Amino acid sequence: MKKIIHPTYLLLTVLIILMSACDRENMDFGKESNDYGQVNLASMGLSVNVNATPVSRAETVDPSNYIVGIYNAEDETLVSEWKYSELPEIFQLKVGKYKVIAHAPNVGIALFDEPYCEGSKNFEIQKDQITNLETVNCTLNCIMVTIQYDENFRKLLGDEANIKVTVNNKYSLNFEKDETRAGYFPAAASGNVIDAKFIGELDDELDVPINKSFSNINMGSQLIITYTLRDANGDPGTGGAANPSVEYDVTCDIVELDGSVHPGEEEGIDDFPSGGDKEGTDPTVTSGNKNFDLNTPIDANDYNEEVDGLVVVNLLASRGIKNVIVEITSSDNDFVAAVVELFGATSFDLANPPADEDHKNNLISLGFPVGDEVKTTETVPFNITKFVPLLQVYHGMHQFKITVKDVTNASATATLTLNTK
Repeated sequence: MKKIIHPTYLLLTVLIILMSACDRENMDFGKESNDYGQVNLASMGLSVNVNATPVSRAETVDPSNYIVGIYNAEDETLVSEWKYSELPEIFQLKVGKYKVIAHAPNVGIALFDEPYCEGSKNFEIQKDQITNLETVNCTLNCIMVTIQYDENFRKLLGDEANIKVTVNNKYSLNFEKDETRAGYFPAAASGNVIDAKFIGELDDELDVPINKSFSNINMGSQLIITYTLRDANGDPGTGGAANPSVEYDVTCDIVELDGSVHPGEEEGIDDFPSGGDKEGTDPTVTSGNKNFDLNTPIDANDYNEEVDGLVVVNLLASRGIKNVIVEITSSDNDFVAAVVELFGATSFDLANPPADEDHKNNLISLGFPVGDEVKTTETVPFNITKFVPLLQVYHGMHQFKITVKDVTNASATATLTLNTK
């Protein structure tokens, strides 16, 4: 016998379920729809790691005030955001692909002892399913600067002496002579310029011109800038007064995210001379096909691999490749969205590929070398031949900006442009 359920009973059951759900204060379902799923935000851990070392007093970071936002993966529009300490347990989303981004609250400002760290994870919402999130690892997304003096130099500093540090002519902090904290500055992914200007008295002489500039600094680096007193013969630490027989040194050690330390180039000192032997050759980016050059856009609609050959760029770094940073831009938003879906972002480092296995495998399937195939090698082909047919369904100008950096931090950049109708 077929069992008949009265509609009134069904309605009552639904109302009871809804009232029960609404009574759970930590749940936020948003809109009701048959095409929605849920994300379990309570499952998301947050790890904050300032990898540049040694760190100052900010080495222990409380993530409770970090901002956690959910974004559409395709166009990175914000869906909703909260403080990490105020996350709902469950949040309802339309079926689709999303990205969760967690970051420090101090966005776009330079501060002492407050590092700006950021991390992200991609996830997908499926109909009527609850998606758990993995731990989001936040790393240093700024530049960290510390100032040091040797004792003989410090003795000559006036009471008001300080170092003004400026990043990209935009963000500045003044380091007073007794300042021991680290300063944290907003930065671009690469190519940052850090200026250190001495202000005040040194042995009764005002505003001694010992200003220094350090270029091509990566986001996530720490600069340890050290001021040293030496005599005219180059003997450090001899002390004495500020007079023609005394000289000042400004040195800079750069600590990268991977923990490697190397000296920054100083004004007037060529640590890594170009030209001459192989050890002094700076990186280059050149066309790998005589049928096109990097200064002329390629018409992707007319491209024929059999006739035109490979679309390849040769990257050379005789001292060993450290990074191959690729930045993809396009006038077609649909192509940008496709790149994000394929690789997780429009900018990535082939030497340190995305942690997400799908994104990494997508790079490999398109013929890009990654990881150990890039690191410490001298030459790498950047071949986008397999990419060109994909471009033909989009319209506009598409650019691949390629930066190769060697183990001494010297770099070369070129942009490959393709047009489609």
